[in-house]
Amino acid sequence: PNGTPVFRRDPADEAMAKARFSIKEGPVFLYVGQMNWKKNLLRTLEAASLLKKRKRQFQLIFAGQGPDLADIEAKAKKLGIYEDMVFTGHIEDKRLLKGIYQSADLLLFPSLYDTAPMVVREAASAGLASAVVTGSGPSEDITHGINGLVCDDTSESLAAVLEGIMGDRSF
Repeated sequence: PNGTPVFRRDPADEAMAKARFSIKEGPVFLYVGQMNWKKNLLRTLEAASLLKKRKRQFQLIFAGQGPDLADIEAKAKKLGIYEDMVFTGHIEDKRLLKGIYQSADLLLFPSLYDTAPMVVREAASAGLASAVVTGSGPSEDITHGINGLVCDDTSESLAAVLEGIMGDRSF
């Protein structure tokens, strides 16, 4: 829908992304989009902080640019998760973006602002499930446990969803 390209898996694209951004083997959580607090990014940062406090290892990739990038980086530092993150900036190279999707275990898109975001469809086209917030526009096409994961709009709920798949990265 909406002209979303069908991604063909290519190990070379994944290897390129892993080398360029030092992406680890996992678990890897990904956000792609505008670096703007209105996207509910604080929820993602707080959930990652909870995982870190529980001694869970992960990598969180933020791909994109936007007006709140410096504040988001500062908040990640304050929460003690900055060293577990990769900020890629804007990515124009489609193969590199495809490689990032292939490197991730789950797309995190907790936005309450967006209605039908292309990024959730783009991730699905790349074979990557999304975690979204119950009752949000992005959740309309997600059936929990079938084609994505749905959580409440709390950091604890998102952290629980992430912990639930950390042992089963085949989702």
